[in-house]
Amino acid sequence: QRLNPRTVYFDKDHGAEIYLRAIGGNYTTVRQGIPTGLNPLQLPDTPENRAFVRDWIRLLVTIDNNTPVTPQDSDIIADAVNANFEEPIEHRRLRIFAELLSGHEISHGASLAARMAKWHSAGERAWLFDNERDTLALDNKIIGFDLTSILDDPISRTPWLMYVFHRVQEILDGQKVIIMLDEGWKLLDDPAFAARIKDWMKTIRKQNGIIGFATQAVRDALRSSVGDAIIEQSPTQIFLPNPRADENDYCKGFGVSKHELKIIRKLTPESRCFLLKHGTDSVIAKLDLTGMDDFIAVLSGRTQTVQFMHDLIGDYGVEPEYWLPKFIEGRNIL
Repeated sequence: QRLNPRTVYFDKDHGAEIYLRAIGGNYTTVRQGIPTGLNPLQLPDTPENRAFVRDWIRLLVTIDNNTPVTPQDSDIIADAVNANFEEPIEHRRLRIFAELLSGHEISHGASLAARMAKWHSAGERAWLFDNERDTLALDNKIIGFDLTSILDDPISRTPWLMYVFHRVQEILDGQKVIIMLDEGWKLLDDPAFAARIKDWMKTIRKQNGIIGFATQAVRDALRSSVGDAIIEQSPTQIFLPNPRADENDYCKGFGVSKHELKIIRKLTPESRCFLLKHGTDSVIAKLDLTGMDDFIAVLSGRTQTVQFMHDLIGDYGVEPEYWLPKFIEGRNIL
């Protein structure tokens, strides 16, 4: 953070919430059934945004069924998207957009309007995007999202990520940016991302950004539909000690040499060492945080400490200069 980069963190189990709030970031938790405040139909009217909304609508009507989008469907969606952007912003909402899909004769499966029903009004997933106003704000340089509740729900997760990634793409203006995805393999494990992940990662690098993926389960990462693409585009890898590291996973999956695998297996957590690998080069590095317990409590959130922070924010306000000293002072009694 000493370089003052823009930071976007996709979190799990609130592990980074204390840290992100401590450095002045905004943090949002996505909760099943609770309105997210997202409404992609209210994007500014640009050719890029119209193209995005067309793709996004196609995803909504196909993600949980085997009914393809026909050329006729694509024309209907395109006309509806164009009509949406001609409406006043307060009318640009999925429940109104769905009306633009109604009344078209079909010769296959369910109609587009029927397939959209779950996403608006009283539909089971209306909480995701059928919101009166789009409140997603990326003006803070540090932003965090906890996605625990939708991590294992691809029907909700994929269109949510598709929209937020589109918005993140818009802020890539050459300033330094860090994008971090905890259990990122699971977040992106969807055919909707497999085709575009390589280009997306290349774009981020060209625009002065870096992207990091973290996982505790190497095998899950390798089995992901985007695993190969991500590994290919990730020249720098960090391997923590793992006495049970599987040769097939590490050597075939990540390209680790047998000597490097031996090091990963022999290193112990107590050594504070890890293997840093870049291309064909690797080095053993050490990060000894002995005596920095206060900082570790901020960097690594636990259920108890996260709740303690929430209690303090409720008492003292969201600004870290008010709650953070109380957090440091009281964390030892937890």
